[in-house]
Amino acid sequence: MFEIVPQLIINSLVSGSLYALASLGLSLLYGVSGVLNFAHGQFLMTGAFLFYLCHHTLELPILYSACLLLLSLPLFAMLFVTFFVSLFRPYSPMLVLTATMTLGVILESVVALVYGVDVKMFAGSYETFDFGSLLGLERIGFEESSAYATPLQCYTVAAAISMAMLMALLIHKTSWGRKVRALSASSPAAQSIGLNEAQTLVRIAMISLGSAFLAGTLIGYESSIYPTMGYSYTFKALGAMLLGGLGNLWGTIIASYLMAVIENFGIELEWNGASIPSGYKDAFVFMVILLVLLARPQGLLGRPLRTS
Repeated sequence: MFEIVPQLIINSLVSGSLYALASLGLSLLYGVSGVLNFAHGQFLMTGAFLFYLCHHTLELPILYSACLLLLSLPLFAMLFVTFFVSLFRPYSPMLVLTATMTLGVILESVVALVYGVDVKMFAGSYETFDFGSLLGLERIGFEESSAYATPLQCYTVAAAISMAMLMALLIHKTSWGRKVRALSASSPAAQSIGLNEAQTLVRIAMISLGSAFLAGTLIGYESSIYPTMGYSYTFKALGAMLLGGLGNLWGTIIASYLMAVIENFGIELEWNGASIPSGYKDAFVFMVILLVLLARPQGLLGRPLRTS
């Protein structure tokens, strides 16, 4: 049974990296502004289909397609903040939540209208690295060549680590990051010293959507894309954010990889001849999240809630 453990570890690293990329932007936006973007998964899907449009439909090189995706970020972020956040935020957080849910339906409908509801796949290399032989796993009791990974999967892990480090440096080591933290701590006080809240939110939204676009593109190469994929990744990103601690970037990252470990090991391993069907993997993961939150409602790295 345990011969597949090295492969499950690699699978957990890859899927955890995708979950981290999908959830980092959601956590950052919520941590700074308190805005819960329920269209985050649909933005992930939109980024994947925009890349598909550029690289596969228009047959542009990967670099040009990536540049066009980056150039579209300011437009998407400005429209998102202007029409779906700033208009409703002064009145009620529930109005913002409803507006972003509506935006998600709009994005999904537009993509389905253009590309239909069929599954799309990105053309890529399926060459694999044999980590089993490279690490000599057969010498410690595992079968030879028991762990494989593709170059793209290695890039995915590297992209997640790089994005997390970039966000951390930007928020904690730059003057703009100090302004962002000030806005998160007290919006009126930050504005009283001259911080433009609307402009800052647009920039935060650009980073958030950029992370989602990158995750969507990598998911397209790893598996497949389709217009209704957004809901699944919205709930997984939200689950990682809740498990790690609302608005806590490091907690979100840890929770993303923990979810991947639970998903892969809980489904693939057999215990006394019994295993959980793969169709129930999401239900199993969220059940574990609920059990953890019952014991620790603030999340793994969240601050304890004050009670009177």
